[in-house]
Amino acid sequence: MTDLKAGAGRSVITPTIGGWAHRDVHDDLYAKALVLEEGGVGVAIVLCDLGSVTKADTEPAKELAEAITGIPKEHILIAATHTHYTPWGGDRSEHGRAYFQWLAGRIADAVKLAQNRVQPPLLDEGRQRRL
Repeated sequence: MTDLKAGAGRSVITPTIGGWAHRDVHDDLYAKALVLEEGGVGVAIVLCDLGSVTKADTEPAKELAEAITGIPKEHILIAATHTHYTPWGGDRSEHGRAYFQWLAGRIADAVKLAQNRVQPPLLDEGRQRRL
């Protein structure tokens, strides 16, 4: 028997209207995090509804997530879902820099929410428990 535990969390990362030439928001964008823990070791996987992310975009988020969760930044993976109607990593315009600076806190929040919800997963007899 393993002591694997899992938790999921998400935070809204929708930019303000006016950035990226959008006039309206149809659906919110999210940073969705999964935290897995076993034997006192944690890892986090975060998917962001973004066109792309760069290392420069994700390092501040990893550092902040490490500070509030204790999960080493080397154990945190951040990736983009790659959609064309969202911000793109590496945007160094004034608006882009402000957005990706704000994004770091939202990603860290998703990781912390996931960590707060860590519990043993229920994987038997076809039953499901929402994380």
